[in-house]
Amino acid sequence: MKEMIRYGLILGVICIVASGLLAGMNSLTKDRILAQAKEEEESSLLRQW
Repeated sequence: MKEMIRYGLILGVICIVASGLLAGMNSLTKDRILAQAKEEEESSLLRQW
């Protein structure tokens, strides 16, 4: 039983760290992703004309 709790805690810590890293990367790249999406949209609109 102790071993099962230990593995559960280790897995929980890994999940928390991974979630934190993903949230951090999202906040760092959000502006760049939005700018690129806007640029692609404008480019595709200009190509239609």
